[in-house]
Amino acid sequence: MKKIIFPITFVLSIFSMAQIKQGDANVNRKDDIQQGSVTVNRVYEPNVEAAEKIKQTPQEKTEIQKKYQPSYTPKDLAAASDFETSTLRAEELPVENSRNFRNYFEAGYGNNSNLDLNAFVDYEFDESSAIGVSAGYRSAKANLKNSIIDDGFTHFNADGFYRYNLANAVAKVGIGARLSGYDLYGYAPEITSTQISKNNYLSYTHLKAYGIYDIFDSYWLNDIKAEYHFFRSNYKSRENHIKLNANVGSKDLFDFSLLGSESFGLISKGNLEFLNSHFDFSFLQQRKAYNFLNLGLTPQIAWLGDFIDITAGANIQYLNQPEGQNKVYIAPQAEFTVKPTPEFNFLGGINGGVDLRSFQELADFNPYLFGHQALKPSINRLGFYIGLKGDVGSDFKYTVTAGYQKLENILGFLNVPFSYSSAVPFGNGNTFHSYYDDGNRNHLEANINYFGINNLDLNAVLNYQKFNLNNLKEVYEVPTLQASLGANYRLLQQKLKLGGDIFFIGSRKTWVGEDFSAGEEANLNSYLDLNLNARYQITNQWNVFIKGQNLINNNYQRFYHYRVQGAHIIGGIMFKF
Repeated sequence: MKKIIFPITFVLSIFSMAQIKQGDANVNRKDDIQQGSVTVNRVYEPNVEAAEKIKQTPQEKTEIQKKYQPSYTPKDLAAASDFETSTLRAEELPVENSRNFRNYFEAGYGNNSNLDLNAFVDYEFDESSAIGVSAGYRSAKANLKNSIIDDGFTHFNADGFYRYNLANAVAKVGIGARLSGYDLYGYAPEITSTQISKNNYLSYTHLKAYGIYDIFDSYWLNDIKAEYHFFRSNYKSRENHIKLNANVGSKDLFDFSLLGSESFGLISKGNLEFLNSHFDFSFLQQRKAYNFLNLGLTPQIAWLGDFIDITAGANIQYLNQPEGQNKVYIAPQAEFTVKPTPEFNFLGGINGGVDLRSFQELADFNPYLFGHQALKPSINRLGFYIGLKGDVGSDFKYTVTAGYQKLENILGFLNVPFSYSSAVPFGNGNTFHSYYDDGNRNHLEANINYFGINNLDLNAVLNYQKFNLNNLKEVYEVPTLQASLGANYRLLQQKLKLGGDIFFIGSRKTWVGEDFSAGEEANLNSYLDLNLNARYQITNQWNVFIKGQNLINNNYQRFYHYRVQGAHIIGGIMFKF
């Protein structure tokens, strides 16, 4: 066997040496190499940018198809802005080993008989459905100096909801109630106690029901919202208000590249609104009942790009008014945002539309109303605005806009000084009545948020408006300038939270008289109001708090002859469960 293996091995070795030698010879013959091309067949590997352009929603093979919808504790906030959420630093997110308590009960009491109660409770049946209830009660007395009548108020509200999560949508229905009561203490200084009627109490009842159907990842129907409001006062004023709104379409139906990465889409908003108001008390022989029907459609095209976003279309509104006054209002509806850098975005737009003025809306602004009000829709014939907004890192965010509007039926209030009469249920006190005029409005709004200091958040808001009316000098009882500054600070590992705000309301004017043919103009001074609060977390379930309101202790007039209570401090506890 060994005799056979050895010759075979020797022959193979000689053959291998010959091949190696031939390879060396080919390397040295560079001039014989011919030019050519090589085709490489690669397997396509998609990247993130390509994946973002895929229109098809990925299908996940799992038995759980329903999305979990988190539940949040309701909280009163300042006027909403269009700022984006800031990026939080890691140290601002403390880790708690205990479970999160969503439900709570809070009770506080202070001087001037201030009683404040709040609660929120929700229950999740499973990951798909949940119910919840929130409620609050507040009562106080103004305790004004030399007051000759009771000057208190009460406020109660309760809301309940049921939420159901579908595979690609969420449905929510709810009901609510709000009860408010005011003693009409706004009498002139020369009035004596013998001239005051015993019936000076005014109360409002507001009942509501609503439904929301919000769809995710849809290119056509986005959401539907329906609302019903019933509103009444104890002086036989009542109102029914129905709203129905829907949003359809998508801003990114088609993707393409022209100036970068762009998308094109079609969107539209539809609305139906019905308002029915009855007033059993007559005022200057005006109508006692109002019926309004408003139907609207706002079709728009959208262009979204890396450098500029544009939406353009029209707002078409059909308005049916009392006595058969039917009109169709058509106004342009467009907006653009130029985005050269994240720090500076230029924005602008043109708009118009119809806004029904309900009795509830008037009472929310000024609760000291006569039992009958004149109602007219506010119509924006043409408005435009320009502005600047941006995000400077994650610490500073701002929006500033200025604009102009040509308006019909600008709302203001007359101060009506009724004399004592058994036929007048309000007695001898001041009440207010609505009036309207046409004209122009110039406005400026600014909103700034700053998060640059660790654990400290600052925000500032400025609103300025100037009216030029066709017939009157002023929009009475409506401020020209409003400004506020707020701050929140967290320390002791987030256990102690301090907050405060100060707001300024500029001077206003009022007209005292049943109409503008007789009466006189009066001034309302500007005022400052300072509020501070502190909350300390004793344990994961127990908090204590203290808050002071109107700490400048100024009994300023929010409305003519209606002064607010002075400084008041409320302390209390919160229990979470």
